[in-house]
Amino acid sequence: MASDGRARRAITPDFEDWGAINQKEGKRLASKTELALSIRIFFAALARANRIGHAEFRKDELTGFLVTRRRDDAAVATPSRQQVWQAIRRAKELELLDDESRLRCLVLPIHLWDKGVGGTTCVEHGLGGRWSPPRC
Repeated sequence: MASDGRARRAITPDFEDWGAINQKEGKRLASKTELALSIRIFFAALARANRIGHAEFRKDELTGFLVTRRRDDAAVATPSRQQVWQAIRRAKELELLDDESRLRCLVLPIHLWDKGVGGTTCVEHGLGGRWSPPRC
């Protein structure tokens, strides 16, 4: 194998186009009420995604990421389940989330997400360690 990185580029031809995100910062951005709810959900997915792009949430945990807060950190409003579903649908339309996304697991598109470390499972989607590309 060549030591100049050619083998790696063969696997990921556009590797130089990739960057990184601080997942703690993604969580902070998910709480910014100035952003549309669909964008906030996208940031919640970025904040929680594992190696295979699955961001699992416990029941009603996603809405906790999306609570509108006052300056004193007191909760003001929590989006309804219907509002969250509508925002997930909108994020899918914008190609920010994969069609497999649900309330309990937001899935980042394969062309958008690659993480070198972390889990490779998803209880919600029944994945036990191997990544299955999204169905087209």
